[in-house]
Amino acid sequence: MSSPHALVQAAYFAAVRACNPRDVTAAATGELSLLAPPLVLAVGKAAVAMAEGALSALPNGAAGGLVVSHTGEPVSVGGLPHLRGDHPVPGDNSRRAAEAIGDLIATHAGVTDVLVLVSGGTTSLIAAPIEPLDDDDLRSTFAHLLASGADIDAINGVRRRLLRWADGRLAMALAPARVHCLIVSDVVSSLASTVGSGPCHPEEHPQPILRELASRLPAAVRPYLDRSAPLIAPLATDRIVAGCDDAMWAAVNALRDLGVPPVMPRSMLGEATLAAAELARTLNDIVSGSFVASGETTVTLPRDAPPGGRCQELALALAREIAGTDWTVLIAGTDGRDGPTDAAGAIVDGTTWSTIELLGRDPDADLAAHRAYAALDTAQALFRTGPTGTNVCDLLVAISPSASSLPQTR
Repeated sequence: MSSPHALVQAAYFAAVRACNPRDVTAAATGELSLLAPPLVLAVGKAAVAMAEGALSALPNGAAGGLVVSHTGEPVSVGGLPHLRGDHPVPGDNSRRAAEAIGDLIATHAGVTDVLVLVSGGTTSLIAAPIEPLDDDDLRSTFAHLLASGADIDAINGVRRRLLRWADGRLAMALAPARVHCLIVSDVVSSLASTVGSGPCHPEEHPQPILRELASRLPAAVRPYLDRSAPLIAPLATDRIVAGCDDAMWAAVNALRDLGVPPVMPRSMLGEATLAAAELARTLNDIVSGSFVASGETTVTLPRDAPPGGRCQELALALAREIAGTDWTVLIAGTDGRDGPTDAAGAIVDGTTWSTIELLGRDPDADLAAHRAYAALDTAQALFRTGPTGTNVCDLLVAISPSASSLPQTR
């Protein structure tokens, strides 16, 4: 019979498979009406798989193109050069990738159609500042934003105003070509203007930047934060080909097939430790059964915080909340990487918190100091998958064995 640990992992991997970027991109590309072989530009953590999917569906191939991801491997994808950008804070690689996009556009000025493939991570991977800002301004801004505890919509609201290829500027540079943008969304809102800071789609109703957030940013960038109208009208057609909801419902359906149908799924948002308390209340109300949530929490970090990720912090906080219960909970990023670590997240249960204590650590102190990675690693609770090839959201899968005969996983 399968354990709760095996069941939550089965649901996670079902979600990952449902959002396979190669498959969904191939299907969407096959439905496009193209006048000629398109220029293909793929950017993001899922860029390689999306480029492979698009190229497989183009009977006459591509007119040229470029792939930019966080790995830069292999060196080419279907004959298209593949570059590595920097993530989550842009560096020299991101600057070179942004310049390569400019060169690509200049050398294909007469192209009729352009296929832009966007996935999570795009903002940083091709980050270069608008003039007259410089790289130091941009890197400092990214670092401040990532440590601020602000949600992804607020963060991208700032970044899109400062980046060469954000807020529809990429589509504007590609005009008058017809731009078709296919998106694997890693944000809950799944708006084309939000994923990757909207390279092909400006923010149609710009929201004011929170004054408290703006005050922490470098003085050089603040004059560029005020805007009440989009820079340009949308110049591209766009389509979300996979997103948070797809992953969440795939996990739900997997649990149903395994005989442990969950209650209605929900989103998880907000500061990780606060989200953990709210999720624990939900689990307490369920008493027994299974539960799925998707979304993206936040963590407010000091400058000297050790390596970790929001899924690990949420998992450790939730381990405290479910201590002594029958719940087993997996919390992981669908891309297989949580922050700058080798773990996708963690699997915790009612014994995890006490195990950390028995092994000589103080999990309360670890949580307060953002040492979730070390604490969870001590309890062998980290969940390591390696790169999954997709990137749609963070996923939580919880199960209590009292609701199930623990059927065999498939």
